Amino acid sequence: MQNKFIIGGISLLLFLGFFRIGITLSELKPLWNDELYTQTYVIDKISYSQILAGQAEEGNRYPLFYLLQKAVCDLTRYHFPMVWSGDWNVAEPVGQIILRMIPNVFMSLALIAIFYFFAREFSFSVGVYAFLVALSAPMVWAYWVEARPYSQWFFLTVMQCLLYLQFLRHPKHRKKTWHGLCLVNLLLSLTVFFGMMQIIVISVLLYLFDEKRPRKYLLMTFLPLLIGFFYYYHTPKWNFNIPQDWSALIFVNFPMEWMLVMAACVIVTIGVFFFSRIRTREVSVPAMRFLLLTGIFLSGVLLIIGILGLDKQRQLFEISSRYFIFLAGIGIIAVSLFSIELLSYARHNRWMIFNVWIGLGGLLLLRLIRTTSEIAASGIY
Repeated sequence: MQNKFIIGGISLLLFLGFFRIGITLSELKPLWNDELYTQTYVIDKISYSQILAGQAEEGNRYPLFYLLQKAVCDLTRYHFPMVWSGDWNVAEPVGQIILRMIPNVFMSLALIAIFYFFAREFSFSVGVYAFLVALSAPMVWAYWVEARPYSQWFFLTVMQCLLYLQFLRHPKHRKKTWHGLCLVNLLLSLTVFFGMMQIIVISVLLYLFDEKRPRKYLLMTFLPLLIGFFYYYHTPKWNFNIPQDWSALIFVNFPMEWMLVMAACVIVTIGVFFFSRIRTREVSVPAMRFLLLTGIFLSGVLLIIGILGLDKQRQLFEISSRYFIFLAGIGIIAVSLFSIELLSYARHNRWMIFNVWIGLGGLLLLRLIRTTSEIAASGIY
């Protein structure tokens, strides 16, 4: 209990620190085209009921972010103070903080949730490691403070994954965890179209391996999907083309260093499973199930890219890496979990543990350096 309160207190302090960092990032970054369009054509222009009815003049008409954003503007009595005439960047100091308040909260909560979960479930040092993995994600910094739904989507993805792991690790508390997953899935269905894919994958895995009573999925799956398809019906159906360097769509969200950790976990797990005499004790079921989930999502994104790439005709819109930001949330948790799994395989050999720590630490340091240089070179801040 004392450990729980200590970690909770540290998490609260970290949240306040992250939120302050988010305000600083907001001050450094002028409002850009998409944020300005959302503010002037949705938040300032239409009512709550119109947003809820899917009438926002946006490519994404799922309403949750716009409802929250409009509420913040109403509470602070903020209205964009100038007529926007299509300028790509506009420096508006007050708006840069207020309009990014919701994304700042969601991203800060996501980072704290990652730290808290791994610190409570494993150890404080593992929580710090997972927290550093999160900070090494380029998409965290790129969309920490953008007045669009991406931070919200990232947060809900993180919570869905952590609740799924909680469900697998603690059978005695599955009822409460199930309720949490129902809530997260409902919020995902109000956030973005790809949220429906996440809901389906999680639900199918739960049905195949854990809960086979269809009625349990009424709130978990069927209601969120009905809501999601309602807003998909109102969303404009644009055609997209794939950029020439299509691999960047994946590696910006799930960097190569993370892929190496995942590959190492797969190789070692296969070795343990086929050659260890105590395979049932060595192979962690939650880790293997999360490995399956990660593989499904990576394969799904590759399939989407492949299908869109079949159309060689130049389309109006180019697909962006931010459309797959959910991979960043999944990747952070996957890398943290797979790193623990690799360490557990080596726990009976001090020399092997030392080598695994060196390898994981080196990859993490390399990823942190690369992320820092990439963000600096991008000129976002």
